[in-house]
Amino acid sequence: MNPKAAIANGVTDILNFASQYKSIKRIGIFGSCGVNGHKETNGLNVLYDYDETNADSKDELLEYIEDVDMFVRHIIHVQKTGFISYKDLIDSKNAEFKEFALNTVIWVYTA
Repeated sequence: MNPKAAIANGVTDILNFASQYKSIKRIGIFGSCGVNGHKETNGLNVLYDYDETNADSKDELLEYIEDVDMFVRHIIHVQKTGFISYKDLIDSKNAEFKEFALNTVIWVYTA
């Protein structure tokens, strides 16, 4: 397996931890990692969509973010991981960022 594919599989495996959290609806990666594959100089941008009506959803989301952040640092050596909710992205006033994220997102987990 080529290095790009191995990294992509590693990212997908890590983000698929979301299946352990019932309030997470889908997870995507976007930006240069989504378009070109991961390089150690890149951060990892994670787009998440979750059910805000579940009483435990915020706690689950924070736990998931902690888990992903820890694993990506140690397994695929990402220096920085950024997280943004789908709702916040859609509501963003920064049209250029919103267009970029939506055009480059790769959904790696869907409940």
